[in-house]
Amino acid sequence: MFRLLTGLASKKPDTKRKSLVPAALSVFLVLLVFCLFSCKKEVVVFKATESTVKEVVDERVKDKKWEKEIESPKDYVLTLSEISAPLPAGCLAVLPSGNIYPEYKDFGSLDTSRLEYQLLSMLDEFFNKAAFARKEKRVVEAKYLDPSYPFLPYVMQPYFDNLPVVGDIIYGKPSFLDNCIEIPARLIGENKHIDLLIYVLKDKEVWYIEQVVFGEQVNE
Repeated sequence: MFRLLTGLASKKPDTKRKSLVPAALSVFLVLLVFCLFSCKKEVVVFKATESTVKEVVDERVKDKKWEKEIESPKDYVLTLSEISAPLPAGCLAVLPSGNIYPEYKDFGSLDTSRLEYQLLSMLDEFFNKAAFARKEKRVVEAKYLDPSYPFLPYVMQPYFDNLPVVGDIIYGKPSFLDNCIEIPARLIGENKHIDLLIYVLKDKEVWYIEQVVFGEQVNE
């Protein structure tokens, strides 16, 4: 019994094991603090209060001053300087889009969209015979003229006979009057042109020329 107690009393305490506990605790605390600071940084980077790319774009779009939208393409006039390829000397001014019509030099708008195809065809046939043929073969045919005035071919013929050599015609934007339509036109020759006013009317689904007013010849 005495030996047992003596042995117990003489046995030294395990200081090595006790010293490991504070060291482990310190390491744990350091790791915990590191993790807390690391997580805190990530939260700051992805704060919900910061603007996203979409919000920035939306804000810039909202502040953008937009131009007024064109209500209708037919209200827009495209000048020759805005056309990449030169406009031919004469044409019916119907572009591929069918909506936008240019201006031709000092003539004005070439918008003939409100004129019927049958009317334009009739005018082409009339001028092919009355203006584009050789002088000795020019003829003003009565079938294209208002039958109410049977003398019109005889009145118009001298004017067409005295025209210089012309090879093309362009039609401009028409004006719709009470009983007829006024169509500006330009006969085009080599370095010269003559402006006309053509008055047409429709009777029983047939188009007729009522009058042609000749302007002066302009040398270019």
